[in-house]
Amino acid sequence: MKAIQTRYKGYNMRSRGEARWACFFDALGLKWEYEPEGFDLGEAGFYLPDFRVHYPGYKPVWFEVKGDLHDITGEEWAKMEAFGQEDLLILLHGAPAARAYFEPIGPRKALEGYAREKDGEWGFSDDDVLNLRDSGWFDKGPDWLESYRYGYFLWGDDSYLTRWEQEEGLIGGLGASYTVLERAVNAARSARFEHGESGPT
Repeated sequence: MKAIQTRYKGYNMRSRGEARWACFFDALGLKWEYEPEGFDLGEAGFYLPDFRVHYPGYKPVWFEVKGDLHDITGEEWAKMEAFGQEDLLILLHGAPAARAYFEPIGPRKALEGYAREKDGEWGFSDDDVLNLRDSGWFDKGPDWLESYRYGYFLWGDDSYLTRWEQEEGLIGGLGASYTVLERAVNAARSARFEHGESGPT
């Protein structure tokens, strides 16, 4: 099935999901740009990230929007991983939610952890990653994320990007920040695009 192209704030976005994430950033008062520039990643090919978002007191952060982790192809993973080696890229999958989101290089780190657990070694080559992909290891669902303990909340005090670690239990300790995050999520999820542009309500 093909995603419905959606127009929002003058941009023809490739999907309604991308438009909802734009509403999310708007609700947080963050300046964003949609597909501002593409990159030549050498062997990985050309890559066009979805959003560049400007956080106060921090360099711009890149975001890639995907509907479902299971629909990401090996080629797409390779591009995101290659870009993530050079600059901060955060993968936004599914509808906006008040939770942490990870870097696309996270799965590689998770796999490295898996390799260390199995073999007691740090080494884990690109071929190992590709072989696991070909074997359907990724198709087991998001279980591999359990090994990847780091992520980012997209809002913190004064709209800063907030690093999160599972073991520290910061999700429950964000207090008022979490309330604002939930408010932005609700605004993005309730936005209507059926009859033209519509922002958060």
